Amino acid sequence: MKSQRIEKNIYKRGPHSFQVKVKHGESWVTETLDTLQEAQDFRDAKRISKNNDPDFKRIAGARLAKREVAAFTVAVALDQYKKEFTAKKKNTQGELARIGVIRRSEFAKLPFQTVEGGELQKFLDGLTCSESTKLKYVAIISHMYNVARRHWKKQVHNPVDTIVKPRQGKARERRVGGDELNRLLKALDSSLRRNRELSYLARLAIATACRESELLKLEWRGVDLDDGDPSITVRDTKNSSTRTVPLSSEAVKVLREIKGKTPKIGRVFHSSQSAVVQAWRRVVARARAEYEKEYQELGRKQEEGFLQGINFHDLRHEAISRLYEGGKLNDLEIMQIVGHRSLAMTKRYTHLKAKALARKLA
Repeated sequence: MKSQRIEKNIYKRGPHSFQVKVKHGESWVTETLDTLQEAQDFRDAKRISKNNDPDFKRIAGARLAKREVAAFTVAVALDQYKKEFTAKKKNTQGELARIGVIRRSEFAKLPFQTVEGGELQKFLDGLTCSESTKLKYVAIISHMYNVARRHWKKQVHNPVDTIVKPRQGKARERRVGGDELNRLLKALDSSLRRNRELSYLARLAIATACRESELLKLEWRGVDLDDGDPSITVRDTKNSSTRTVPLSSEAVKVLREIKGKTPKIGRVFHSSQSAVVQAWRRVVARARAEYEKEYQELGRKQEEGFLQGINFHDLRHEAISRLYEGGKLNDLEIMQIVGHRSLAMTKRYTHLKAKALARKLA
């Protein structure tokens, strides 16, 4: 006999019967009654009993929790973490880039609360970067799980606790001095109109040991070229502190030259970090091409690695090493100048040349 739906859960069966079909737990309850009122009363009673049934509540609650766990993926957690924590950090560009890499991976599709160490290890193994860089990914993921426990009140275990963390890589030992630096500065000067600001920036980085970001944020109100005690004040640094950096005669010379050609208010430099990175790569490539051309014409063997793998931050390595090789400053004085919080970090940036040490011994 064909059924006609009268209202939710109630169907008419023939001229004098009404059938009720209500799901209760995992099964359907079916009952046929004589009047529509009886059918409605039966249906409503079953609904009430279902909602008061502790087993039903337990099963329904477990299903809901399971759906919520499946929906809250690593990607969703990353979005929430980025909004609530990364956005409040300083110099977020690097962390945002790494979050983007995680977000685009298969790892991001996993339910956040059930991630295991093996799944995290698989993600790390698939990264094509150094062990030091992998540690930065581990730090983000570990902090995110700690945040989930403390701030989001989620019952989760931290998968980082069950893996073997990547090892901290060796300190970068690249120095840019002597002929390499001279050729780089010459390449900058050969196209001075295009790279004038980068030329000044590179010379000031060598003379002050300041970070690229600190120099790009430097304002004229923080520049004191007084002959007795010249200095610059760098604000909003990587360590969220303000420090005063004494200036050498070379640094004063560079700043005076800039001052004579630019407005005396606002920022000293107007380039962005991304523009500096791109311009620096072109300059290094130009200097390398000139070097190769010269040595080919002379028929001489080129030095392995010469003018290769140099980034702008290497100028800071060179400057800090020169401060030590000068022999006039102690560890704490150098730490104060370069803005490090620990001597270990300063020493990590320092790579002394044997010739300079031999001169001190002599």
